[in-house]
Amino acid sequence: MEATSLLIEDLAMEFDYQALSKEYIDDFTKKGINKVQFLSETMDNFLNFYKSNSNENRFDVNEVIKEIVIFLTMPFKELGIDIEINIKNNFFIFGIENEFQQVIFNIINNAKDAFSDKKIYDAKIYLEIDTQEEKGIIKIMDNAGGIQAQKIETIFDLDYTTKTDGNGIGLYLVKKIITERFNSTIEVNTVDDKACFTLIFDIKERI
Repeated sequence: MEATSLLIEDLAMEFDYQALSKEYIDDFTKKGINKVQFLSETMDNFLNFYKSNSNENRFDVNEVIKEIVIFLTMPFKELGIDIEINIKNNFFIFGIENEFQQVIFNIINNAKDAFSDKKIYDAKIYLEIDTQEEKGIIKIMDNAGGIQAQKIETIFDLDYTTKTDGNGIGLYLVKKIITERFNSTIEVNTVDDKACFTLIFDIKERI
């Protein structure tokens, strides 16, 4: 919404300064269509998100994450990205498994994009599964240089994106799923120049 508003304000400024040209109008039209598509996709994602309210079950966090990593290993290797898993203590959680998969996939994919943007050649994504007292903790880290402090404050906002062709919905929905579907917590910070997403779940049983 904010991006669309800025686009319209830019058009008004160009009109005031009589700087409108065919090239500018063509570019404005293209950007406007992209923003409309973004809003449409946003609504579709919200509809799918709120319709997805069945098939809840208790599932093994380690098994689900291993399946995702196996699926991504080869295509990521072709991009020069290694994925490592460290299982300190496994745990089970209750919820919709495919929503959990989407959370993990989106965070990993966000790291992949960061590597591409910053041209990191020794790229690594590190996942850690652990428990502390009655909390299940998943950490997803990458060595793409971390996240600037001012961006951490808005990274889960709708329409936040660092990509010119991005729609900014990925991490927004990640937080919605974690907080509203799993009644859990997601945090993000930078540790030793590594971006670190931490998912914290309430658990009652350890494996």
